[in-house]
Amino acid sequence: MSNVIRRSILMVCVAIIGGVGWTACSGGEEKCPYCGKMFPISNVRFHVRKCEQNPTDHRMKPASGKTTELK
Repeated sequence: MSNVIRRSILMVCVAIIGGVGWTACSGGEEKCPYCGKMFPISNVRFHVRKCEQNPTDHRMKPASGKTTELK
């Protein structure tokens, strides 16, 4: 094969791999089901766990079950 054909095939392969990588890593955004704000897909699960409008309580509780608050 001539060098022109080899370079053309190489450029096409690089373009395809780059295009697939670009679309796969481009991410996107997802809406929090509790507050409705948009977050990157990679961070939305962390936000949902910490969202103030989330009715479930994921905070650490003392092992004794007693609170440390003074009343």
